[in-house]
Amino acid sequence: MDVISVIVPVYNVEKYLKKCVDSILHQTYSNLEIILVDDGSTDASGQLCDEFQKQDARIKVIHKENGGLSSARNAAIEICTGNYVTFVDSDDWISEDYCELLYQKLIEEKAEVSSIKFALVVERNAEITNVTVCNVSADSAEIMWYTPNGEYESRIYWDTQPHSTAAEYAYNSGVGNADVSGIPTQFHYVKIGGLKEKTTYYFM
Repeated sequence: MDVISVIVPVYNVEKYLKKCVDSILHQTYSNLEIILVDDGSTDASGQLCDEFQKQDARIKVIHKENGGLSSARNAAIEICTGNYVTFVDSDDWISEDYCELLYQKLIEEKAEVSSIKFALVVERNAEITNVTVCNVSADSAEIMWYTPNGEYESRIYWDTQPHSTAAEYAYNSGVGNADVSGIPTQFHYVKIGGLKEKTTYYFM
């Protein structure tokens, strides 16, 4: 069974980190390598990463000086061993079948990247007040414009892609939006498989 590396950049998210990590640990596709990258957090996030590592052998932890999202992702890409790579931001969470659905689509379509719907979650006073399922927005269309087929079907912000692709076309450190800088370059060189029927990624 192929290994999927799940890379989670972590910076000052002690409030959200447990929910994020728990959602990864409870995936129906269990053959995972989970890499938590503490990007110089000044709160308890780094210590939480170490505690999670003690609880599950699939978790690896990197502690590094703060360098931003792209730098954290690249640090994990350098050591990951999975056949495929996916990224989850540390204040987000995923449904239990996120990895399984993305992986199935890769195999079915013989693709190198698969995509899925996402949902924007609005939280007030520690309670979720609104969940909006998204296909296309201004920023997602900007990213999707660079894809080979020019289709804007669903946002390929959270994806499963081959380790070799992620390693060869790394993210540009210091760029504000890591996905705008990294994903367009990667997608010029891969076959994309779409998955539109279910929402499995939730971000704040």
